[in-house]
Amino acid sequence: MSMLVAVGLTYRFAPLDRSAEVVLVDLDEGRILGRRWLPPPIYDLTPGDRPTGGGRQRGARGVAVRDGRIFVATFDAVHVLDPRLKPVGTVTCERFCDIHEILPMASEIIVTSTRMDAIVWCSESGRPYKVWCATEDPALLAQLPEVPFVQRNRETDWRAQYPDVNPTHLNAVSLAADRTFVAFHNQAVLWCVEEGRVWHDARPAGAGKTHNHVLQMDGRVVLNDTLNGVFFRWGPSRTVRIDVSEPGCCPERPALLSAPWAVQHGWLRGLASLGPDRVVVGQCPAKLVVLALNTTSIVQIIPLHDDWRVSVNGIAAIP
Repeated sequence: MSMLVAVGLTYRFAPLDRSAEVVLVDLDEGRILGRRWLPPPIYDLTPGDRPTGGGRQRGARGVAVRDGRIFVATFDAVHVLDPRLKPVGTVTCERFCDIHEILPMASEIIVTSTRMDAIVWCSESGRPYKVWCATEDPALLAQLPEVPFVQRNRETDWRAQYPDVNPTHLNAVSLAADRTFVAFHNQAVLWCVEEGRVWHDARPAGAGKTHNHVLQMDGRVVLNDTLNGVFFRWGPSRTVRIDVSEPGCCPERPALLSAPWAVQHGWLRGLASLGPDRVVVGQCPAKLVVLALNTTSIVQIIPLHDDWRVSVNGIAAIP
């Protein structure tokens, strides 16, 4: 039986209605089986983007699979698809703003509102019932003094905003032992919301800007360091480190891109487990890179697009 993954693609500098695509990929055959464009955001905030950016509201971001449905995040919505990528629903909420990663549960969705440095818990009807903001948490501000206090206005529609102040740029969210863990891109730490403390700090190992920094159910921590193009997995007896920078090299990518450090390795975004010792990560220009953790090696590279403007942002394995 083939191993299938759903992949969220981001098209930088593209019109909003052609900037977010989800594709279904057969890893064994290395080919795309299906694809679907996702609707644009409710508001168009792209006129405020910097000339070297091209991202802002664009792209399909986090991807997750639950109960036979595929969940794909865009800037201000979570789109629900069936296994053939046919749309079956959409969840949007006034507390969504620059969603990155998502976590669909039995009767709710946990969303990272990245531009607001916030996690949002809401129903599938879009009703928010809990919001946690990193820049408002006293415990966090005390432990990470580089993060300033910023109060987020709960009386406005966050979908119509793109704040300039975004000190944590939180990304991935995971659950373990009834606790919520959220990754801070800029600080390279994994924060436990309920305990109010840093659970895992990747900086001593040289990590710079993490994208997927997730606590797994077995207690191990996995992460993509998008600053250096390196994948890590921490365990009780062994740390796995795999340099994934080489497949991301792209001479056509301009040096003046908004993230110039990505020129060397094409980011590292999207992460899915394929088994106990195998994962797949995403890069730019859009490709999937399969890693064998037992041999710390790259075992497969699947190109999805050859344009440097197109990148992988989210990946989910389909059981």
